[in-house]
Amino acid sequence: MIQVIDEIQGYNPERVKMKTERIHGRLLYIFEMAKKEGILPLEAANRYAESRIREIQKLKRLYVLK
Repeated sequence: MIQVIDEIQGYNPERVKMKTERIHGRLLYIFEMAKKEGILPLEAANRYAESRIREIQKLKRLYVLK
């Protein structure tokens, strides 16, 4: 799936590899968070996503001209 989506931008095997490695790292982080906090991986993934959304919103506020 990642490779197919990447082909829209012009296939680049290194870029695909980088994207899949990033996903792998995020999954390992989520599973470790779930284990440490004694929660389901789904809950850990939701917390991770919510955290990322908050961080991106902060960045947008810094770079959006008013």
